[in-house]
Amino acid sequence: MIDFRYHLVSIISVFLALAVGIVVGTTALNGVIVDDLRQRVDGLAADKRARETTINDQQRLLTGAGAFASAVTAQDVAGLLDGRRVTVVSAPGVSADDRANVIDVLTQAGATVTTRVRLGDAFTDPKRASDIEGVATDAARVQGVSLAGQTSVADRAAAALGAAVVGNGSGSDLGSPTAVSAEQRALDPWRAAGLLTVDQQDGPGDLALVLVPSPPNPAPTEDVLTPQVVSLVAVMDARDTGTVVAGPLDSADGNGLVAAVRGTGQLSSRVSTQDSVETSWGRISLVRTAQAELGGKAGQYGAGPGSRAPLPVPASR
Repeated sequence: MIDFRYHLVSIISVFLALAVGIVVGTTALNGVIVDDLRQRVDGLAADKRARETTINDQQRLLTGAGAFASAVTAQDVAGLLDGRRVTVVSAPGVSADDRANVIDVLTQAGATVTTRVRLGDAFTDPKRASDIEGVATDAARVQGVSLAGQTSVADRAAAALGAAVVGNGSGSDLGSPTAVSAEQRALDPWRAAGLLTVDQQDGPGDLALVLVPSPPNPAPTEDVLTPQVVSLVAVMDARDTGTVVAGPLDSADGNGLVAAVRGTGQLSSRVSTQDSVETSWGRISLVRTAQAELGGKAGQYGAGPGSRAPLPVPASR
C-alpha cells in the first residue's frame, strides 16, 4: 500500500519538473523574442532616420523654392495689371500678413489698390442679422439701389455693399471726386454701425478681390458668413469687370470659402479663385489669375481641391 509520503514526493516532483521546464523554456524563448524585438526596434530607428532625412531635404527644397519665387516676384508680375483699379474686401479672419503681401504684389503688378475694406466679426454672428439688414436698407437708400427681390439678409446686404465698393465697375470716372464721395456716403452706414473697417477709400475699382481666411475649427453651428460672401461675390461680379476670390490653401478644403465659391452653381464659371496665397508662388499666380479674369477667362487655380492648375497659362506680354 502506497503511503501519503510517496504521494507528496510525487506531487512535489511533478511541480519541480514543471518549474524547471518553464524556466528552461522561457530562457530559450526569451533569447528569440529579445532578438526579434531588437531587430524590429533597430529597423524602426533606421526608418525614422531615413524619414527625417527625407523631410529635411524636402523642407530645404521648399525653402529654396519659396526664396526663388520671392526673388522673381517683382520681375515676373511687373506690368500685368497696369492701369487697373482694384478694390480689396477682406472677410473676417484674414491674416494681416496675407492681406499686406497680396496688396504688395498687386502694386508690383502695376495695379492701383483703391478701396480696402475689412468686414467685421458681426458678419459671422447670427445675432447681428437684423443689424446688418437695417444697415443694408439705409445704405441702399443712400445709393438709390433697389433691394426688391432680395429676400435673404445675405442677398440684401450684398446688393448694398457690393454697389458701394465697385460701383458700376466701368468707365474712367471711378476715381473721380464724385465717385469717391458717393462711395464714402454708401459706406458710412456700415462704418457707423461697426460692421466694417475702411482702411483706404479712393473710389470703386474695376477688379474686385475678395480675400478669405482659413476655415474655422471647429465649424460654427450656424454658418452665416459663407452665404454672405457668396452673395457679395455674385453682386460684385455682376457690376465690375472681374472678381477674384483668394485665400490660403486650406480655404479650398471642406467648408472653406474658396471651396464654397468653387461649388456654387454657375458662379465658378464667372468668378476666378486662387488658393495658396500665403506662398510667394500663390501670389504670383493670383496676379496672373486676375489678369485672366479681366480678360474674360475665369478659372480656378492653386494647389487645393477644385483647382485645375497652379495658375493660368501665362499670356504673352
